[in-house]
Amino acid sequence: MLLAFCASARDEASEASLGLHHVALHIPSDKEFARVAARLGTVGRSFRAVDRTVAKAIYLSDDDGIGIELVLETPHRGRLEVVGGGLRAVSVGGEIHPAALPLDLRPMVGDFIDAAGLAHPLPGGTELGHIHLRVRDLDLTNRFYADTIGFLPLLQVPAFGMYDVGTATRPHLVAFSNWTAADAPDASAAMAGLKWFTISVPSPDVIEGVAGRLAAGGIRFLESTNAVQANDPDGNSIIVTCDD
Repeated sequence: MLLAFCASARDEASEASLGLHHVALHIPSDKEFARVAARLGTVGRSFRAVDRTVAKAIYLSDDDGIGIELVLETPHRGRLEVVGGGLRAVSVGGEIHPAALPLDLRPMVGDFIDAAGLAHPLPGGTELGHIHLRVRDLDLTNRFYADTIGFLPLLQVPAFGMYDVGTATRPHLVAFSNWTAADAPDASAAMAGLKWFTISVPSPDVIEGVAGRLAAGGIRFLESTNAVQANDPDGNSIIVTCDD
């Protein structure tokens, strides 16, 4: 996992603009998820906690307004279903719930955390699990990430205004929503947010395939040794690279 920060912004990130909605850090255990929740409460940082059945999530912003999601994946508790273009959760016992419910963190914090343990850093196994983008056109963005870049289209929920793409082994790698106003502006160069994100693929052949599809689609891109860089339909910069 790598998050790189640079001090080039003059303005805070804005929820009213396109671009980065949040980056998601996936926490590997109940105990560590509870620890970071307790730490946020101790320092007085405001956040929102949500239960999505397949995951528990904490949403907050950093001092520059950049959105962060802390995620504890819980697929053993149930699944999400798309019904009538909307989204619902179904527990492992078959009970149907809204896709998002308020999450009470107090039982978790009380069970796992004592004051002496709050200073522990995030553990090994914590991953930059996904990014979520604010976009204008869900279908256009979906075609770019699925048909051109090569991800699998997975959760498609037009009534909820969100799609995501991933791989057979890593679902929900890139999510995108159209929750902003129809005339939402692009994120300005002076605004804190996403500069680019990198996708590492297993072989140079994959890079060649991406480059070929970008060229066939008339999408401008930069090519270097074992890497291509292009912008998605909303100007988010993506680098596809291979270490070989």
